[in-house]
Amino acid sequence: MLKQKALQAVTKAKPTLIKVWNHLKENPSDAILGVMAITMLGIDDSLDQIEEMEEIQTIIDVNNYKG
Repeated sequence: MLKQKALQAVTKAKPTLIKVWNHLKENPSDAILGVMAITMLGIDDSLDQIEEMEEIQTIIDVNNYKG
């Protein structure tokens, strides 16, 4: 049953995936732009996490200094 559904999904998605593949072959800059956008989102999240941790560490350091 699951295998049949998977095959149906692949059969249904195949024409769209072929169109996407052909577009990317003709326009590689679009692929590069997409990869860069995804990478930038990951970097942005990482920087936000670093900033949050620095704020927490600063609060801890100030509290430890005051003693």
